[in-house]
Formats: sequence, C-alpha cells, structure tokens
Amino acid sequence: MFEINSVGKKRDGYVKREAYRGLIFGPIFSVLMIFLTYLSMSKWIAFFYVTSSFLVILMFFGFVYSPILMLQRHNRTVCSINVNKETVTIKTFQALWMKSKVFAWKKENLKIKLSKFNWYGKETKEGIILKTKDNMGYYLVKDYFIDYDEIKNKLFTL
Repeated sequence: MFEINSVGKKRDGYVKREAYRGLIFGPIFSVLMIFLTYLSMSKWIAFFYVTSSFLVILMFFGFVYSPILMLQRHNRTVCSINVNKETVTIKTFQALWMKSKVFAWKKENLKIKLSKFNWYGKETKEGIILKTKDNMGYYLVKDYFIDYDEIKNKLFTL
C-alpha cells in the first residue's frame, strides 16, 4: 500500500482551508459588497440593479461554484493506492462533507493514462488518470507519492 507524502497532506489542508474561506466568508463578503454598492449608487438606482445582478453572478461563481468544483476534484484525488496482480485499490481524499471513498477494480476494467493537471493554480502537476468503465476519472498526482515511479511501473505492466 502506497500512502501520500507531506506534499499531499499540505495540499489536503490547503484545499479544506480555501473551501471554508470561500463557502463561509464568500457569501458574507458578497452581501456586504452589494449593500455598499447600493449605498454608493442610491441616486442611480437603475444602474445599481444592473450592476448588482452582474455582481451576484460574479460572486456566485467566485465564492460558491469554484470552491465546490475544487472540492469535487480533491475528492477524486488518490491518497493511497494498492496494486496487486489482479486488482487496483484506491482511497480518495475526504473533502469537507464529501466522504473519503475506497474503490477496488480489476485491472482489465481500468484505463490508465498519463496526464497533466492544470487546476493547481500557477503550477501544472503531472500524474496518472485512472478511468473506470463508467467514465469516472481518479487522479494520481506524481508529487504526492514518494514511490510514484514504482506505482507507475506496476500500473502500466498490467
């Protein structure tokens, strides 16, 4: 069984912290911004309604949709993997209300593909996507495992 290293643990903490910020403080900040916009534009009320609808859409995507998308991707990232002769068993990260999941597949039921993950901010991470028959992808990030090359060799010699 291969477990994550300290880089993976740090990323886990970072994702949870950013999700809390976005989901708790985001709506509070949004209400405050709309109220301040209303106060500053009280003479141009028609312009306020146009501006506030744009702000609501922008804040929804910035403070609700983005953290939820980040949590869903994090919930599909592998935190431990076990490769046997016949099966591959993975465990995913827990992401706030999304529970950690354990999956076991026969090797012939998996599509394994090298990939690059662009959603890590300024950095692009390399890794492997494990695709199942129902087209769900699970992400094995290279930087999270000390024995990544050994895992990769075991997966590609199926």
